[in-house]
Amino acid sequence: MTSDLFPDGLHQQLSIFSLTSDAGSSQAPSEPPVKAVPTPEDQLRLARGGELVPDDEYSLARVVHSHSVVWKDYFVLRYADIVSTAMTPKHECWWLDLQCGTGRLYEVGGSYHQSIAMRVLDLPRPFHGYFYNDLDGDCISALTPRVARPDRNTHVRNDDVNSQALLDAIFATVPRSALVTVYADQQGIDMNVDVLVALARRYPKLDVLINFPATGYARAMHGAHGLAQGAGTAPNFSKAGRGLNHTSPEALFGWDAAETRRRVRAQFEQELAREGLDQVETKPVRLHRTNAVIYDLVLASRNPFAAKFFREATAREPSGQRVMDLGL
Repeated sequence: MTSDLFPDGLHQQLSIFSLTSDAGSSQAPSEPPVKAVPTPEDQLRLARGGELVPDDEYSLARVVHSHSVVWKDYFVLRYADIVSTAMTPKHECWWLDLQCGTGRLYEVGGSYHQSIAMRVLDLPRPFHGYFYNDLDGDCISALTPRVARPDRNTHVRNDDVNSQALLDAIFATVPRSALVTVYADQQGIDMNVDVLVALARRYPKLDVLINFPATGYARAMHGAHGLAQGAGTAPNFSKAGRGLNHTSPEALFGWDAAETRRRVRAQFEQELAREGLDQVETKPVRLHRTNAVIYDLVLASRNPFAAKFFREATAREPSGQRVMDLGL
């Protein structure tokens, strides 16, 4: 399947933010000219918690690193484009972003870019509806005017991702018959799998696309080791248990962090499989310098076509090179 958003000359692209489209075809999402910015150190001094910084639009941006910008966002945008191209002519399609941020990113040592929350609005075949949520009021204040477009059906909420209030708002807005892609870009282990279970029970045609923080769970559960060495924090099994709907999360503790990640991911996938979301694909996102896995981009669906779309979306790197993940 081809798309105007990802032309044949993809191998010549160095970043998802330089995507162009062929003459005469639908134009790819465009970026405003990049402006000079203060040093990351100066900006981070102004940022609350080191996560949000003033941006070049006199609003706020979320600080990210290149692995997030170039790899994860590329794969997510590819998947969204494939789904919207293939499915919007046949179904009413909705994009749900449960932890949407500000809509703008600051790449450390680099420049500002639109986040996935904004870029999905500019797909050649847009979704029929978009639903955004974030617990942080500052993020929502920055995002709301950015997504308020007369040519797009957008809805914005400022709720706890685990709250019944958020689920009620989604259920009141998104038709039960819709094909729903729910995206969650987790910044920690704060979102409980119960949220996805509730959505799966409501929507027969649900696809889950999540940056699953298996490494974050492993860190939380291996805190005791660091504490014994005079560093780190105590293990947080209760938080891990809530996130994974496991009454005895200690059972997920492996002999090393890699084994814990494997068990945690298996528990997460098992919870979704109980609701019929048994078509699962995973793409590890790694730090470029160390090759260490920082989280897993996970797709779960009832429909084998979603798994096929995900494999297609993640088959190549942003440079156009075919991905070879050795699973190290």
